[in-house]
Amino acid sequence: MKKLFSVLAVIATVLLASAFISCSNPSNPSNSGGNSGGGGNSGNSSVVNENDPFAGSTWVAEKDMGGGATVKYTVKFPKSETVDYSMTTAGITSSIYSGSYTVKKNFNGVEGQYGARFHVYTFTIQNKNATTAKFFEDPSITYTKQ
Repeated sequence: MKKLFSVLAVIATVLLASAFISCSNPSNPSNSGGNSGGGGNSGNSSVVNENDPFAGSTWVAEKDMGGGATVKYTVKFPKSETVDYSMTTAGITSSIYSGSYTVKKNFNGVEGQYGARFHVYTFTIQNKNATTAKFFEDPSITYTKQ
């Protein structure tokens, strides 16, 4: 697994120097009106439906920050239970399926090693049915389905 991420780090191109990613929680105006009384799936569920196209897949994104720092995002969707998330090397890892999730920013695999650079961010998925998607509103990051 470490070899995979090492190879990915070499392939990454130098992009923006900012590690901050802007996120939003759109109100989804396209769903306004109509079935106002439903809402069966309107919560922030973290349970993966086995029929969902994301179930059992892994998504990886990376961004070379320059100066030898690579930000990596690894998102794993298990067949059931809650979404798993884990961090490898320097970067930010997130758990995304629906709703908002808290993610930890972590450097060289040690959370908080650099003190002030240890932060917590919240991200929101935009389109859970896409086969490729910009889960974070940052056009400089490319997401690939593994």
